[in-house]
Amino acid sequence: MIRNIKIISLVVILLSLCIMFFLTINDRYDINVQNEIIDNVFSMEITDGDDNLLRDFLNFKSVSYIDESYLGYIYIPRFNIKRIIKFGTDDDVLNAGYVGMHKLSGALDNDDLIILAGHNISNVFSKLHSISIGDFIYINTKKISRKFVVYDKQVVSEYDINYLENNRNKELLLITCTKVSGERLLVFLKEEL
Repeated sequence: MIRNIKIISLVVILLSLCIMFFLTINDRYDINVQNEIIDNVFSMEITDGDDNLLRDFLNFKSVSYIDESYLGYIYIPRFNIKRIIKFGTDDDVLNAGYVGMHKLSGALDNDDLIILAGHNISNVFSKLHSISIGDFIYINTKKISRKFVVYDKQVVSEYDINYLENNRNKELLLITCTKVSGERLLVFLKEEL
């Protein structure tokens, strides 16, 4: 009986280690894929009419997973995090490890308030809780790079939407959940010109 318990315990431990290893490899793969896309797509200077150049470059690099819904990427230098931005904050976008652009957000390249959300998970917004006033965050697309500086952080109820009603220009708002159910962390940034 004791021998069977030891064997079952050993099998459970080995299975747990295999699952942890798989999740670690899967997370690293996702990070590497997004970083390759960022390096191969958004680091290029693309002007109007250069679509053929971009297509040829991507074919040369064998980057076959490029999605036309990639809007740009966010770079948080303090944590060396780069994540692709896609439109929408639904589960399909956020659960895939992307940063989602809220439906009330302005475009990444205009002066309206930009609203981005991401899960509180590794290499997305998990470290956002320790960001400081004065830290910088960059928003990059194929055509522009914008630099924003953190000026405020707040924790609000997930049902509080007052921060969406303010017509702030040249600002960035980052949203993620906290470890407390029903709360959201908001990070407010102003564009540094």
